[in-house]
Amino acid sequence: PELEPEICFQIISDADVKFEYDAFQLADEIRTRIQKLKETGSLFLIGDILDEIQGVSTKLSSIFITNDYRIFLKEYEMKEVVMPPLAKSLYILFLRHPEGILFKQLFNYHDELLSIYRNIFVHENVDRAKRSIRAMTDPMNNSVNEKCSHIRAAFLEVIADNLAENYYVTGKRGEAKKINLDRSMVEFQ
Repeated sequence: PELEPEICFQIISDADVKFEYDAFQLADEIRTRIQKLKETGSLFLIGDILDEIQGVSTKLSSIFITNDYRIFLKEYEMKEVVMPPLAKSLYILFLRHPEGILFKQLFNYHDELLSIYRNIFVHENVDRAKRSIRAMTDPMNNSVNEKCSHIRAAFLEVIADNLAENYYVTGKRGEAKKINLDRSMVEFQ
């Protein structure tokens, strides 16, 4: 038979035992409430609470880019943001242009993008590099959207979306796309 909570507390007199009992009761209560959130499709609501408990920062980190174009988030324990060379080249281009770039005018940045790419991916065949950049700067080709998806995914691998959205390329349809991060938070080695 189950005892009334008042009787349990009378029986349990030792503070350490009571503490352990309370902790298990609290854990069971939390488990039950999380299950209710899961059943209602609202489990996402506890994400912020867990981040806070685990000490996840809501402060933006500065970006540090090495001479060999490795990208690190300095205040997030120097986590590296890893992405393919073409995506990284596009990312560096957008960092260099805080005013943003219209995708349909990306061909105007062909030479700059090619130069960045050749510095990042030095082993690439020159003709193949030119073809890759031409495809990415062609307004009729979806390559630039694919590269932006790679950039977004790379940041989401290391930080939560509410922070990552400050680092990847964003913008409304028909408007200049840009990276919202203040450029004072970007450091090149």
